[in-house]
Amino acid sequence: MSDRLLFSLMGLASVTMIALALVWPQGLGARSPGPFGHLPVQQTAAAKAARARASSPPPVLSLAPSAAAAHPGT
Repeated sequence: MSDRLLFSLMGLASVTMIALALVWPQGLGARSPGPFGHLPVQQTAAAKAARARASSPPPVLSLAPSAAAAHPGT
C-alpha cells in the first residue's frame, strides 16, 4: 500500500472519529443515544445510594443515648 493512500485513509479515519465524538458525546451528563450510549456512572443505583449515604450526617460519639435506641425497661 502506498504512503499516499495510507495517510489519506488515516486522515479520513481521524476526521470521522472526531466528528463522531462531537455528535455522540459520552460524558458525565445525560445519556448518549442509541448503540453508542451507556448509563453514566453517576446515574447507577450504587452511585445514588453512595451519594445518599454521604449526604446523611456523620455519626457523633457522645455519652447521651441516641433517639433511635430501644429502651430495655419498656
